[in-house]
Amino acid sequence: MKILAFGLFKHKNSYLRDVLNAFDLFVVLTSVEIFLTSSSSSFKALRVLRVMRPLRTIGRVRSMRKLVTIILKSVPEMLHTMAFFSFFLIVIAILGT
Repeated sequence: MKILAFGLFKHKNSYLRDVLNAFDLFVVLTSVEIFLTSSSSSFKALRVLRVMRPLRTIGRVRSMRKLVTIILKSVPEMLHTMAFFSFFLIVIAILGT
């Protein structure tokens, strides 16, 4: 219904131009594929995909989307900090032995 309302990808505000909608489409299509294969192990994988569906709320709540964007932009800086901390721990470990 949402694809019909927004259009697939041609317009400016179309369904697939939003990353969260594309992710939601991926989750739904994967769930349908797993359901159609209907083996017992695939139902376990379906439960894992069901956990990812609440991520859709990020797109609906503006402040939550802003917060997630800020956190994702800070990941490279956190990686630099972790690299420095790891180097520091290695030096301390070498000195300790």
